[in-house]
Amino acid sequence: MDKRELLAEFNKQLDELDKFQTFIEKASASTKFSATVVAKVVADNTAKIKGVVDVLEPLVGQLKDGITSLKSDRSVVEETAGVARLGLEELELRKEIGEIDDGEFGKESVGFKSELENAASMMTEIDSDLSALQATLDRWLAARPGQAPAAAPAAASASVVAAPPVQETELEYDDEPVADDDDAFADVGRGSGVHAERVSVRDDVSMVFETAEESGSIEAAGEESGLAFGEDELGDLGEDLQSEAGPSPVAGEAVVVQNDGTRDEIIYRFAGDVISLGRGRDNTVQVKNDSKVSRYHCKVFRRDGAYYIEDNKSANGTLVDGELITEKRLLGGEELVVGETFFKFRLRG
Repeated sequence: MDKRELLAEFNKQLDELDKFQTFIEKASASTKFSATVVAKVVADNTAKIKGVVDVLEPLVGQLKDGITSLKSDRSVVEETAGVARLGLEELELRKEIGEIDDGEFGKESVGFKSELENAASMMTEIDSDLSALQATLDRWLAARPGQAPAAAPAAASASVVAAPPVQETELEYDDEPVADDDDAFADVGRGSGVHAERVSVRDDVSMVFETAEESGSIEAAGEESGLAFGEDELGDLGEDLQSEAGPSPVAGEAVVVQNDGTRDEIIYRFAGDVISLGRGRDNTVQVKNDSKVSRYHCKVFRRDGAYYIEDNKSANGTLVDGELITEKRLLGGEELVVGETFFKFRLRG
């Protein structure tokens, strides 16, 4: 497959990936349908995304090989052009000191000038191909799924019991270390506004539909996550999951605050025992526009009534009040730095 065929196929598959991700986002944002139906649509489109990723995986290597090859070709052309420039400069010096006349200079410089023109043409073509390949690779790096959403629950009756979550598949294409910690993403809630909490079906359906061993029913899951469900309220489950606003933090509640003290302040509350922070979509706090944040950078969690922060072997580390940490207990008021993004841990009450 040549470069143009590779680019055409890769971008075609990326368009499909974008389409299925858009379907998931729209379905997750819907408040008209039950959570079971929403989760089924999300799961179906997630399976389609997996199929696209299976096609793209071998193409990623070809794309990177193409970029490496073009960079090597560019270096060779630059070296050839450099030799030609030195040769032409030498002739100019010899003409200036009178060693050769204009006629001799004209004859001897033809070859060097031709080499420079050819090099310039080749550089233009190489740079164009390199730009196209790199743009496609960057598009993939921005669009690739970090982790598959949880499986859709199976509704049996008013007391719904879900099947065990589908094993998650990690897709890795660079050298950045990622922690393998199942507990880090057990309960996922997403803050989206001042003193607001948003829970997305796409982010983690399993937060509500827990396994039978853990909760036994959807009512128990609601109590655990802070969302109440009765037998007559199952039809409104989709709306509950998409609640755009919630009460301000109450006394005794621990929160992670972004943009603390500003008009853009966002408060993230604990829906379970863990708040995860990172660049990946399935974190409680998705940190965007910060290239120094790892996909699953760190987590703040409850243990034996106390709060801790743990770095998930991130590429650039996690700071607590300026100290680089692996794990540290939080007492309230600490400044957390994830990449170049600042948070505040507050313990109220």
